[in-house]
Parts: sequence; C-alpha cells; structure tokens
Amino acid sequence: MSDRVDLWWDRLGWDLTEVILCKLPLRSMIRASAVCKAWRAVLLQLKQQHKQPWLFVFLQGHNNRLLGLGVGRTAFAYDPRDDAESWVSFNLPPDCFAGSAGIAFSLDSSRRLSLAPLLLVGDSSWTTSINTKTPPLASSLCNCNPVVGLVGGAVVVVVAGGARLVGGLVDMNEEPLTTEVLEFDDDCCWRREQCAAALPSLSLSEPRSSALVAGGRLFFVCDTSSCTVSAFDLSRRAWTPPRRLRPEPGLVAAFLASGRGGHRLVLTGVVEEDHRTFRVWDVDPSTMTTTRIGDMPPEILASMMPFGSLRCVGEDGLLYVIADDRHRAYPACACELVAGDGQYDMPTSCTWKKLPPLPQPLISRFHKINAFSSSVLHNLPNMYKY
Repeated sequence: MSDRVDLWWDRLGWDLTEVILCKLPLRSMIRASAVCKAWRAVLLQLKQQHKQPWLFVFLQGHNNRLLGLGVGRTAFAYDPRDDAESWVSFNLPPDCFAGSAGIAFSLDSSRRLSLAPLLLVGDSSWTTSINTKTPPLASSLCNCNPVVGLVGGAVVVVVAGGARLVGGLVDMNEEPLTTEVLEFDDDCCWRREQCAAALPSLSLSEPRSSALVAGGRLFFVCDTSSCTVSAFDLSRRAWTPPRRLRPEPGLVAAFLASGRGGHRLVLTGVVEEDHRTFRVWDVDPSTMTTTRIGDMPPEILASMMPFGSLRCVGEDGLLYVIADDRHRAYPACACELVAGDGQYDMPTSCTWKKLPPLPQPLISRFHKINAFSSSVLHNLPNMYKY
C-alpha cells in the first residue's frame, strides 16, 4: 500500500473508519479486501463488532456426516445491512446450540461449555488468550439447550437450565431452572459459581427466550407458553420473583428480546382475539409495565402461518420472526423498532420486512430448525468465501 493511501487512512482516524465500516454489508467488505490491497491492509488492522444483530439459522438433519455436510452444523446467516438480501452459508461449531454477543456456544457430552467467535476463521485470539472450554457444568441436567447469556467487557457467562436427554429424547422435567455463572478472571482461568435455582414457575421443560438489559446486570428469562418472566440479577446472584407478563388475555405464546442499547425489554407474541395476530410491546424493565407498539402486517402474517410454529429472536431493537415449517421453506421476517429523538427512548412504532427464502436445495435434507440472533465479531480477510 502506498504512503499516500496510508496517509489517507491516518487522516480519517480509526474512530471514523469504524463508524463507516459498520455501515457496510459484510459481503461487500470481503469482496473489497479480496481485490484491493488498501482495503485488505485496513481490514487486517480492524477487528470490529457489527452492532446490528444478524439472524442465525441452523438446520439439524438425522446425520450431517451421512449427508456430506461436514462435522459442524450447517447454518445460514442473514446480514440486515446487505442489500443483496441473501443468506450466507457456513458451518457452526459441533454441538452448537446458541449464540450471543458474537460468540457461538457449544455443549459436549461431558457438560463442558465451549466458546468460539461466530463467522471467524483462522484467528487464534480466543485460543491463545482464553481457555475456550469451561469446567464441566455442575448440573447433571444440562445436556441439552440451556439458556445462556454473555456479558460484554468482562467475560461472564450465565447458564440457566437445560434438559436431560434420555434415550435421545428430552426428559420432561419440572424442576426449577438451575443457574451457574462462569467468569474468566485475571489469572486467565474460568471461575464457576453455582447460584440459587429459579423459583418453580420457571421450569426446565418449557421453551424459553432470554434478554440482557441494564448493561448486562439483569438476565431476563421468559417461558414461552406460560408468559412467566423472571430476571437473574448478576450483582446479587439471585432471581427476582417470577411474574406473569401477559398484557392481553389472548396472548398464547410470548418471546422476550432486548431493546435498543439494552436499556429496555421487548415482548412479542401470538395473540388470539377476533383474528390471530403477532404483536409487539415495549416493556419497562424496572416496573414491567407494557406499551403496545404494533402488529405484524397482514400480508406478512399470511405467509408465516401456522402460528404454532413461530419463533421470535432478536436484540438491540431488531427482531426476527421465523416459522418452523419445512414445507414452506421456513419463512422469516424482520421487525425494526423505531424510537423517538433520543437514542434509547421508548420505541413508538415498528417497520416490518419479509426476508428472502432460505436456499431450497439444502432445506429438504433437514427436519428441525433452530435460530438465534447475535451481533458479529469478525476478522474479514480470514473469513469463509461467500
């Protein structure tokens, strides 16, 4: 790269450079770094986090090895900033079940939790600076899909619940959520703390959603069918009393997400009234009062039925709704909350957008879908080819 190009980037400054690059689709930056030395040199020095969360979908077949799909889980990612509006295909780590704050979580048969950056290849920063495998989780129940949350800054992982697999099937256990906090300390090792379980209103067998608010201090968990919500307070290492968060009697399935900047909560769900709809509410995390924001437009709603298959994930004021319906190619849409003049004001409306269909050739090979939403950490020149 010439001295003149070096000088140009130096004049721009890294703060402004990061702001500009965060506005660009990831696909465009990868292409630019592949053909332009100046772009590649700049991106090699930049390890940024795309603030707007992506939608990650991984499809589970009966046997990925027999299908020739590799050891990891075949997954698709949707970049909301990409004008091409297409999905990126890649492999998640083996046994991956969730993601948060740019990190993929996996749980092996020995109950050890593994952490790996999403969409990151060839970068040894996590393997050299942090032991990515935690000590075995204390609970014998955590063999399948616990709820996890990663608190930024300090590496603190909250693990709540999880079910036991018996003969390949989930054990329908009604015990309360077990809770552990895993913290990576200054001595470069994991410190584990087992905390009090949640009250019985939050059980292990219920499908759940979660959200981090108040700077990561409060980790909210919501039972989908009962609409029961409780928060784990990281400062007190204790759960708040569970309460039913049902702003309307017709709410039959609820999902929780974080609002913009993690200052507020967002509640979404299927409402059965004169006609079924999918509704969005703002939630004040300190009082748990709700304010209706809006409904999914009828034309998008019609493409998302049946409602029993819907799942909503999201964070930072961007929500994704996806239907677990293979025959309809897993339709999905995005909902962006629109706030007032202030950055963290209560949202007053929402805009909806239908997502492009998932790639058809791979869809027919799978029988189950999982989804999560997360921001993305990346080192662009080392990423997979799109």
